[in-house]
Amino acid sequence: MFNANKLVFLAMFVKVLDYVQYYLDLMAANQRDQAEWQPEYNLSSYYGLNEVSPASLNNLAESFITLEGRPLFDRYYRANSVRLHHNSDPRACDSSCAYNHYCAITQLDYTDFRGCLETEPSAFSSRATLQSDSSAAAILWCFFTTIGVVSVFHIS
Repeated sequence: MFNANKLVFLAMFVKVLDYVQYYLDLMAANQRDQAEWQPEYNLSSYYGLNEVSPASLNNLAESFITLEGRPLFDRYYRANSVRLHHNSDPRACDSSCAYNHYCAITQLDYTDFRGCLETEPSAFSSRATLQSDSSAAAILWCFFTTIGVVSVFHIS
C-alpha cells in the first residue's frame, strides 16, 4: 500500500552520490530495430564536482554566467544538446544565450524566469551573477534529471 508519509520520511535520509545521463540514438535504434542506451556523461566527473549536493549544483549554475565558468557552461551546452552535433557548438551560444540558459535552469516560476531575463548583465564579467535563492539548486537538479530520457542516480 502507498504511504506518502513513509516516502517523505525515507527521502530525508537519501543522499545522491552521483548521476549518470544516458541517451538513445533513435535513428540507429530504428535502423537496427534495437535500442542501445549509451552513457552521455557522469555528473561529478563531467563538471569536476566533489559532491552532488544542492550547494554544489547551485555553485555550478552560478558559475555559468561568469567568465571563469564559461568552460563549464560550454560543457553544459554540449550535454544539453545530447549529441545533436549541429546544436552542440558552444560558440553558437553567446553570453546572452548563456544567461537565458542560466535563467531557465534556476527559475522554476515563469514570472521569476521573465524577471531573471530582464536583469541580464550586458556581458560576462568576473562576478556578473545574480543572487539566487535555495530553489536554484533544486531547479538545476530537476533540469539535469530531465534533459535526457534515462537518468541513473547512485544513492547511499
